Amino acid sequence: MDRWRGLARLVRRVTTALVITLCAAGTLVATPDAACACDCGQPSASEAFERADAVFIGQVVEVKRPWFTSLGSDTAVWTFEVSEVYKGEVRRRQEVVSHAQSTACGLDLEGSEPFVVFASTDGTDPTPAEGQLAAHRCNGTGPVTAEIRRMLARIPASDPAPPSVTARQWPWTAGIAGIGVLATGAWWLWRRRRRPTG
Repeated sequence: MDRWRGLARLVRRVTTALVITLCAAGTLVATPDAACACDCGQPSASEAFERADAVFIGQVVEVKRPWFTSLGSDTAVWTFEVSEVYKGEVRRRQEVVSHAQSTACGLDLEGSEPFVVFASTDGTDPTPAEGQLAAHRCNGTGPVTAEIRRMLARIPASDPAPPSVTARQWPWTAGIAGIGVLATGAWWLWRRRRRPTG
């Protein structure tokens, strides 16, 4: 039963990713407005929760979009300040990748209100990097509705995990640690030389 449920979940993800990619690439040109307006329908709160690998509530603190958007390969990176985690491993400052184009069902969140994010760890389009999650408008991500609040009220929330050291932060972290080691060594040598001899 679990195997069939997992297969159905994979088929839904691949189908959604294919439609998103075709729209973003401009392949569905017969009726662009109708075909590529991201009219994928929204799952119920329980369906969105079951399909997601990670579910959390947070506020958008930063959005990085490409200067120029071309075909379906353009990706935006959304950073959330996470307050509540209901499923999966989520960090306090969590990056979520999505299509940059709204016609490709990329995230389109406005305002400072908290949003619920139903995310995947193995999204095929776009593919999240290590430490990132992937989400789009077709998986239920958006404002926290009354239906979502009622569902989440039955699920115990947990605190987000502390931020990890990313690849970009590692050189700075290593450099600071190295300076600390050198300073400690210099202090130890200075104290040793000050000791009276004989």
